[in-house]
Amino acid sequence: MEVLRRQRLIKRLRRYLLRLCASYKFCAASTDVSGTAYYNFCIASVFPSSASSADDVPKASTDVSGTSYKFRTASSRSNPSQVPRAPSKSDNNNAAKEIYRPRSAVVASPVLLPPLASACEFVVVDDGNASPRLLRPTTYAFPTTKKISKDSGIPLALLVTPFADCPSCEEVPVIKNQKEPLRCHRCHAYLNPWVKWSVDGSSWECNMCSTSNNTPQWYQQQAYVNSSSAGMYDQMYGTVDVQVGDAYCTRPPVKAMHLFAIDCSDPLTLDMGLEAVRAAAVALGEKYAAVPVKPTVGFFVFDAIMRFFRVRGEEVSLEVVPDAKDSPFAGLPAVSFCYPVDVDGLKKLDMIMKSVKKFIEKTPPPRSSVRLSCGGAAIAALHDACDVSGGKGYLISCGRPKFGKGALRARENMNFYTDRDEEVDLFKPLKMVSSTSKPNLDKEAAEFYEALSESMAKSQVCLDIFTCPEPEGNQPGKEQDYCDSATLSKLCARTGGQYHLLKNCPTAAFAEALQFEVLRSATRNSGNEAIVKVRTSQGIMVKGFLSPCGVTHTHAGSCEIEMAACDADKSICVELELEGNGIKINSMAFFQAATLFTDAGGVRTVRISTLAVPSATEVQDVFRSSDMDSIACVLARKAVDELGFVGAVESSTFAGLGSSSSSKGSLLKARELLITECVKILACYRKNTVASQSPKGQLILPETLKLLPLFILSMLKSTAVRSSVPRNRTNRNAPPSPRVDERAHRIYQTACSTPSYAFPFAHPQLFSILDMGNDAGLLFIPKIDEKKSGTVKQEVLDESVKPFIKLPGSLHPSMSTMTLEGIYLMDCVDSMYIYVGRMVPPETLQELFEVTSVNNENVPKHFSEGSDLGHRLTAIIKELRRGRMVYGPVKLIFQGHPLTVNDESEFLALLVDDNTSHEVSYVDFLCAIHRKIQNELI
Repeated sequence: MEVLRRQRLIKRLRRYLLRLCASYKFCAASTDVSGTAYYNFCIASVFPSSASSADDVPKASTDVSGTSYKFRTASSRSNPSQVPRAPSKSDNNNAAKEIYRPRSAVVASPVLLPPLASACEFVVVDDGNASPRLLRPTTYAFPTTKKISKDSGIPLALLVTPFADCPSCEEVPVIKNQKEPLRCHRCHAYLNPWVKWSVDGSSWECNMCSTSNNTPQWYQQQAYVNSSSAGMYDQMYGTVDVQVGDAYCTRPPVKAMHLFAIDCSDPLTLDMGLEAVRAAAVALGEKYAAVPVKPTVGFFVFDAIMRFFRVRGEEVSLEVVPDAKDSPFAGLPAVSFCYPVDVDGLKKLDMIMKSVKKFIEKTPPPRSSVRLSCGGAAIAALHDACDVSGGKGYLISCGRPKFGKGALRARENMNFYTDRDEEVDLFKPLKMVSSTSKPNLDKEAAEFYEALSESMAKSQVCLDIFTCPEPEGNQPGKEQDYCDSATLSKLCARTGGQYHLLKNCPTAAFAEALQFEVLRSATRNSGNEAIVKVRTSQGIMVKGFLSPCGVTHTHAGSCEIEMAACDADKSICVELELEGNGIKINSMAFFQAATLFTDAGGVRTVRISTLAVPSATEVQDVFRSSDMDSIACVLARKAVDELGFVGAVESSTFAGLGSSSSSKGSLLKARELLITECVKILACYRKNTVASQSPKGQLILPETLKLLPLFILSMLKSTAVRSSVPRNRTNRNAPPSPRVDERAHRIYQTACSTPSYAFPFAHPQLFSILDMGNDAGLLFIPKIDEKKSGTVKQEVLDESVKPFIKLPGSLHPSMSTMTLEGIYLMDCVDSMYIYVGRMVPPETLQELFEVTSVNNENVPKHFSEGSDLGHRLTAIIKELRRGRMVYGPVKLIFQGHPLTVNDESEFLALLVDDNTSHEVSYVDFLCAIHRKIQNELI
């Protein structure tokens, strides 16, 4: 009996200590004048008086891994509403967009606060400093010495997005008919608004290297004619386009060419691919209607053979390339089957599209038990067709190449999902795999794609791949086929293209999804044959690129990136460091990104963006001016760098700069890196700022980085770095999540995306549909601010009050914010979920899904757009997708239903606030981070 009593006492004591450790509670945050956010941790009552009764808590719903999740009606240990939350487009969406002036912000205060978060809507007025859409550093108060930089712990980097999406009022001004861009004869930086002019304008001092330069006579005359302030854009704007001549060309510029290869082994992919090509041609014609030299569009189809079409007179002729195994090539020169996007060209494309199926029936592929798709040979043909002129190639395929040159075998093995080297090899390109069961076959394919990617990059051929995988064994309802996204995405990364994985996309939405992403890829802001070079002012040097894409070079100690194409959905992460004695006190830090490119009309142009930020002599100022979006982007890229991502090929002259990725990678090390970086930054803030005077029991976060722990936890739960095998898995039959293709795709997206995607890719948004307010989902017109109406241009004012679809307020991604009677929309950027509680009233089900109950026989596949609720929900989804690079298909989930159990498991794993099957809850993670910071302070 005594032994049993002791065991009971030990169990009680253990339960008490666990509850005590888990009872950290947030008090309301307060902010001091220095911009510090204090989040006080105190021990909450172990037995709170407001604890929910058992009747208040509904039954638990269980995912496939066996983990229980409850809809909690009240919290018994903390108040999650008081912890830092991610920004949303729905924040402050009753007001007009804020107007941001980059240069005025610098002049107004010695310590420059960062601009608004990318998730917020704002309008930029270029008043002589680069827009944060184009250049975004990790801090807007650059440390003056290496010690200050080290004491802050903040990574020094610059995110460059040369072709970022901008509203029409922010279009970059173009300088035409200028002899050449004015440059410093010492450092070769371009003339910009921050140079210092002599009184008579005969000379100017470079802001980058302080060298005096003579002003050419032709420039002085041009400035006199234009009265300087009226027409010399390079002296007025932080970003300008300067059209240049033959001296900046490696070959004569040509008009843009868009060439598509469509997989016809699957009838659905063929039909949807042809529709997407037609839509892209029409959209390009509309976009470049005023351009005298129109882009051209063409296509060919492939299965086990390749078929090329061209119009001769009033007839369509066919050329067949049966060789898909030895030396695949284009059956026709590109000029003979690519047509301008004008009326006559569109007519010819229509003639070809109407004849495609007839020609396929006349030239059937060899009989086979599986669909034969020579995707590798098709890519080689795209390269061959564009080799001389350059251009953009698109591969639309129903899976990985399974036949002919470059055929890829199914490397996925369910036994390898273990977090060890075997799993890492699955999501790495074939070239980087450390071991393989079929070395000869894999070596041949790896060498083929490696040589092809380097040759395409050299020929300035950009490649986009759209993979639309079919179910394994071609049976609906089964898991989709392995695509080898790791190997295929590397081709896109090397050439400046983009890899699209339309996985688990419902058949009804497949056509819309493919067309959406093809249109975005073809019509977004971009530059062909792009070379990006970044220069910095004295005391700062470019260390290298983080997870770069394209081809990297070095010249005179500085580095640059060359890409066949650079577009609005790609950012270049430039790592920076201080050199020598650093920056002079009270001096500005300057950054200039010069992008040489060919526009759609075939004109060679240099886009020059110059950013000036103040310097900082105090660690406190570095933190106060730090930018959460940029830091999140840098840390995410460091994590995928740790996984072994290598998107760029280094030129022969490249020595010591660029990506530091090794051939090895580790999921565990990537997760550890994220936590270590988070703790390092916050511990530095705790030790080296005024926060050091606060009690140790407080978790103190800088106001600008209060979301850093939330972002790190979101990354740990994201498909990029989380484990595929849940913690304490009880259901051994549960499928791994994420699968290797999903992880490889997300790694690629993370390595190339802009700062505006860093947070949304990791942290989902959750909206309640049934109590979203009467105006959500409807067109909203902001009110004009009368105080600002007389101080800005009309086009800027119009943009600030441009009507938009109003979004509902976002919820914390947690079951505690949800009820059994609710319907919720989760936005994860590349996918969306509609989660329907099991106790939703029948009349609501009827209105939205046209059923009164859900059972195995009548599970709705989509919601109805005819009702008021369905119409508003559709409008919200379209508003969320607006301007994105991915479509984000919608998945319907009915709580506890066996047919949606796998999707429900995915949904539950994305609830960042909760203790999921992969990681701890947000509050528990903050407690853990707090303990680690305290350990650093000892």
